[in-house]
Amino acid sequence: MCTDQRNKQCYYKNVQYSREEYKKIIESYNLSTYTGQQKALKEFEDLLKKHPRKNLTIIRSENINGDNIFDSKNANHVFNVKSLQNCSYIWDSFKFTDSMDTYSGASSELLYEATATTAHSNNCHFCVRVHEGSRDCEYGWFLQNCSNCFTCVGLKNQEYCIFNTQYSKEDYFLLLEKIKTQMIKDKEYGEFFPFYTSPFPYNDTVAQEYFPLNENTCKDYDLKWGEMEEKKYQPTISHNDLPDSIESVDDSILKEIISCEHDGICEHGCTKAFRIVAGELAYYRRKGIPLPRKCPNCRYYRRSEYRNPTVLRDLVCMCKGDQMANGVYQNTVSHNHDADACGKNIQTTIKADRDFIIYCDECYKKEEF
Repeated sequence: MCTDQRNKQCYYKNVQYSREEYKKIIESYNLSTYTGQQKALKEFEDLLKKHPRKNLTIIRSENINGDNIFDSKNANHVFNVKSLQNCSYIWDSFKFTDSMDTYSGASSELLYEATATTAHSNNCHFCVRVHEGSRDCEYGWFLQNCSNCFTCVGLKNQEYCIFNTQYSKEDYFLLLEKIKTQMIKDKEYGEFFPFYTSPFPYNDTVAQEYFPLNENTCKDYDLKWGEMEEKKYQPTISHNDLPDSIESVDDSILKEIISCEHDGICEHGCTKAFRIVAGELAYYRRKGIPLPRKCPNCRYYRRSEYRNPTVLRDLVCMCKGDQMANGVYQNTVSHNHDADACGKNIQTTIKADRDFIIYCDECYKKEEF
């Protein structure tokens, strides 16, 4: 239950204790019970609001804009990345060079509007899962080690193909020029696949987690929207009636249908009820974890709330110098701006409603714990 600590041990709420004292504190929470677990979680979340957070996580990088960035250079609006150079608008990727508008990939270069492109692929545009050394491909789906393929799906070790038909090198480029010319005339070339080609409803994809949209907005964008199937589960036990401690749970729980705490009134795809399976119960017992009160979907979205969104917002460093930040946190050392407030304009991905104290990089490093 600590935050911003480095090279420490036997710490509780940022205070050091002897090993014996520390063990007694942990045992006092009785974390094998749901009551003890929720008490610890609430206290930890309160603790986070009493200590400054760094506005962005950017490590060993230069000329960068975004968050959660490591070992990168010359990149704009990139998130959850490592080892990028000369890139823009990249998510969840590493080892990209000279690329733009891509999501989820690795070890490739010269990519544009692509997703899940990996394994030393080169110069691929408007592609989905084109990998294993593919190169010079456009509008491809699931290509492996292919080159010079246009509008192809599911090919492996192929070259000079259009609509999965192979041509001679000369015929390929002649036909490719005609197709591109017509596509440009029809304003079809130069962008990723249109939304209507997606095989999945928007709210059933990971996109809904990064950029939540409602049904009406999806219709405006010509995106599919999936209707949640009405679950007809009949709970045999209420979440309120579950044993508080995992030690009090016997194998009969495997036969029960448990009502979800949210009962379908949230926006997390709540299933209203759930079951515990044998492997899951064995894990809870081994780790001393109490039974959950929410269905798997609601549990997943609760965890996702801890992840910052991939949206930058502007704010002013909250360091107040000799004054208490937000009336809560007092600096431990003198900063470069002495007793005055920092006042530096910064960006962060931390949501405003989290009520965190947010410091710029310089002020945060001064308060190394």
